[in-house]
Amino acid sequence: MTAENQRRTFISYSRVNKEFASKLAKGLRAESYPVWFDLFDIPTGSRWDDEVERALRECAIFMIILTPASIASENVKDEIGYAIDHGKRILPVLLENCDVPLRLRRFQYVDFTKKSFEEGFENAKELLGGLISETSTPIAVENQTTHKAKYERYAPAEPAIERKEKQEFEAGYKKPISQKVVIGIVGAVVGALLCIAGIGFAVFFNRPTPVSTSTAEARINIQTPASETPKPAQTLTVEAPIQPPPTFTPTISLPLSQSLTLLSMPSNESGNGSTYTIAAQIPYLQGSDDSRVIALNGRFKEIVQKEVDQFKTDVAGLPAAPMGAGSSLNLGYTLIGQRSDVWSVKFDAAVYIDGAAHPNHYSVVLNYDLERGREIALDDLFLPSSNYLQVIADYCKAQLAKRDIGFDASQSGGADSLPENYKLWNLSNEGLVVTFGVYQVASGAAGQQTVVVPFFELKGVSNPQGALSFFQ
Repeated sequence: MTAENQRRTFISYSRVNKEFASKLAKGLRAESYPVWFDLFDIPTGSRWDDEVERALRECAIFMIILTPASIASENVKDEIGYAIDHGKRILPVLLENCDVPLRLRRFQYVDFTKKSFEEGFENAKELLGGLISETSTPIAVENQTTHKAKYERYAPAEPAIERKEKQEFEAGYKKPISQKVVIGIVGAVVGALLCIAGIGFAVFFNRPTPVSTSTAEARINIQTPASETPKPAQTLTVEAPIQPPPTFTPTISLPLSQSLTLLSMPSNESGNGSTYTIAAQIPYLQGSDDSRVIALNGRFKEIVQKEVDQFKTDVAGLPAAPMGAGSSLNLGYTLIGQRSDVWSVKFDAAVYIDGAAHPNHYSVVLNYDLERGREIALDDLFLPSSNYLQVIADYCKAQLAKRDIGFDASQSGGADSLPENYKLWNLSNEGLVVTFGVYQVASGAAGQQTVVVPFFELKGVSNPQGALSFFQ
């Protein structure tokens, strides 16, 4: 293990507590503590389970954030078991009151349940610093004498007589052998010789009678005395050797998306009856034949096909001879955000109808939970009965008012806290991305407007178990 890994701390937590774990990891890193945190340290495209196992194996300190959610997680249980079984230094962090696992109760812990974050953070730094400074270096050969002397002073003193005899023996002093000792030795030798002679007579007079054998067959015929009852043959039972316990490897559940790659499939078309061109890009995920992946790929294709069909309907009645360059549809997409199994994609369309004064631009969004195999609604991101739309609207209005686009909150209702005004949204690493269509909050010349609502603005209304939590 390298010197850096001897100080590195692995943070184990439940996704429910991701916000706290991220804040703690950022704070410790800012204080120059070497911390490994999955959301910060797993490179894009790497296999999630491989990176977690490697980090857990190489770390020296294991920090576990304890909450009811974490102790119920099978992944967290596996990580705890691995850390203890492999002698990692353990630092529990009690974030919420829960039934602490028995194997963790003997460790000193940080209690955030009765402290502010700042107070708990200082306590965590103190305990973590102590664990980092611990060493398990074996005693050097040249220091063994010093080490022995250190602990011999706690041993009980030897009686004076025993100590004197020991000193005399070590100095090569030999006492004269007494007469009683000589007599005892001779008696012991004579007794041993008599025992050997007795065993020899017993063997000679009790040897079995020889039995004649024929040339065709040699048989052993051992007669059992009539007075003795034949004893059943004894069976020797050999116990199987105790096998060492198998090496434990933590089982880390791998998000389905970790095995996937997002690719593009072009779809180009030209019209004969009325002149038009279509250039579209269809996103699709490659790397798994899971039914959920197939369903999401089908949804991607369905969105693009719907826009293509609408465009064809719009140009169907136009004259065959174009008035200008003809009609066109350019449809592309952008992956706004992807964390774990949450995918957030934005489709942007540029449409021109032959004879029109200018092209039109609009967007379509898709936010998808691949693990559950369903689209994500805006309501899913926030706590039930919360005023999240008002929070989002207030922030968006304040940002739009700062732009030179002629936005007037008192005159324009396009940013009011109504569901129809916030249909176009995406999830990104920076926050909730809200898109306002052309003419919705400004003149056509200003085009679409996009506002990113930071996560801290949504802290009081966001659902800690919703998809938003993966990006915070």
